[in-house]
Amino acid sequence: MTKWLWQWKWAFVIAIIAGPAFAYFNYNDANRIERIMANGSSFEAVVTGGSERSGRRGSRTYMLDVEWTADGAPHRESFEISSQYADQIFTADYVNLDTVELRTLASEPENATIVVPDAPQQLANHRQFQWLGIAAGIAGLIISPIWFWAEARFRRRRDDDIDAELARMRQGEQQG
Repeated sequence: MTKWLWQWKWAFVIAIIAGPAFAYFNYNDANRIERIMANGSSFEAVVTGGSERSGRRGSRTYMLDVEWTADGAPHRESFEISSQYADQIFTADYVNLDTVELRTLASEPENATIVVPDAPQQLANHRQFQWLGIAAGIAGLIISPIWFWAEARFRRRRDDDIDAELARMRQGEQQG
């Protein structure tokens, strides 16, 4: 068990890099949502369905399927929505929504369209994940050196105990 416990140090080392990276990506997503909400153009889209997907360890992803016509061309897209918004619009296995307001910003390179009623919750989720990433990076910076130090100290103490036991055994052999 001790060996398994010492392996956690590598999780903290990885958190030093992965935490800030996670925070950075969520920061960018939150800023993208803010730009689209502030500068984007709104339009109505017809809701054609929705789905819920179960992932590993019980995680759930909710999708909202919509269709609209822009510039004379039909568009169809599925948007990932927050669980809070999904709780509002899903009843049993049905979406109780006919249309939804979308907002788009042509200057965005990707993911330029968002579901307006879900935008505040998506923004809050990204901000929360941003802080979690920062916290993970800081925890990794603080805990990993302490963990390495504790492991080295434990190993040194164990080696000293083994050396002391061997010395007692040699002392017993010499007297006998």
